[in-house]
Amino acid sequence: MSFGYTEHVRYIGAERAIIVQPVVAAGDRFVDLIDLGGASVTRTREALSSTDNHLVHVDEGLRLVVGNGDGVIFQRGTIADPESSGMLGCGKATTVAGAPSGDVAIATAAGTILVYDAANPEAGPTTTVAFNSSYMRLTADGSLLAAFPTPTAQSDDNSLRLFALPAGTKLATLQTAPLLGFSLSLNGTRLGRSTTSKTRWVTDPTGSAPVFHDAGRRSVPLVSPDGNRFVVGDEGCGFTQFYEGGTLINAVPGCAVGWIDDSRVLLQTYTQGGSGGWICSGSTHDEEGNLLASPPLPCIAASDQCFIPDACGFDTISPTSIYDRAAAATYDLETGATLATYPAEVYRGTVAGEFIVYPCATGVCRAPQ
Repeated sequence: MSFGYTEHVRYIGAERAIIVQPVVAAGDRFVDLIDLGGASVTRTREALSSTDNHLVHVDEGLRLVVGNGDGVIFQRGTIADPESSGMLGCGKATTVAGAPSGDVAIATAAGTILVYDAANPEAGPTTTVAFNSSYMRLTADGSLLAAFPTPTAQSDDNSLRLFALPAGTKLATLQTAPLLGFSLSLNGTRLGRSTTSKTRWVTDPTGSAPVFHDAGRRSVPLVSPDGNRFVVGDEGCGFTQFYEGGTLINAVPGCAVGWIDDSRVLLQTYTQGGSGGWICSGSTHDEEGNLLASPPLPCIAASDQCFIPDACGFDTISPTSIYDRAAAATYDLETGATLATYPAEVYRGTVAGEFIVYPCATGVCRAPQ
């Protein structure tokens, strides 16, 4: 009996079996068990949903455990049921998305999204969605979840999914070129998308009824909370266009960072400092692009300058304060003052009701605003 493999595997000897496992760089998600203890040599392949699997053990009963660096553990076989299989736990949180309602969606390394009430996490998840996501957004009432898949070496799936909550029902699958990012209105009526092929869309949540589409630029269209307006930037982040519906109404200098509410947008302009670095200046504008104020805010990563979508932009806390996802800090929109800072692990956190929720170590933590 012989089995063929490429050079991108490693072989692990066990008491009665040989384990064949792809090396991490190969990206394949499986392990093979070659049983040497039976009447004939047999091979069993176990498909794995997790990536970067590098810890493997099999005992004399061919009960298998596979783990990775994200805390994901797959098991096959127990003493009571040799054919049972599944995940042990969820692994670490990979990204989180919060809503003003207090709902928070937590994507895990095991490929499951758990939705909790941030005010009462002890009650357990209100919804579980089987999807492996690297970036998510929730509507204000927590009834709609938009989730982008985690890229892997095994899949070219770039389809944005929309799920109805709390049922967890998939409402739509939007096929696109690889996404750079997306925005979702808080009322769930508008969706903005930008792809690596430099195409941009503003549509309804299902991808239908487009009100905007262009090519040649990458910055993400940012839709207003009520979905009636959106802003888009140019390729160099030098100016921002303001749209009402599908109608262009203004263009002003600066790079759009996000909507504070339905009638205010935060922009930043950039000048080169004497040491070669960049100095940014923040300004707030009304829904038509008219200047309102120029608070001395710290620089906030805009979508054009950020390779990790969930670390871009900010979440609104109140009419006068915002939470900077990348800096893990809250700012006063009138004075530019830093109101609070959070531990370094709050990086990529979110606002959920009255709390800041963030991945921490292998779990998820919350802190009062």
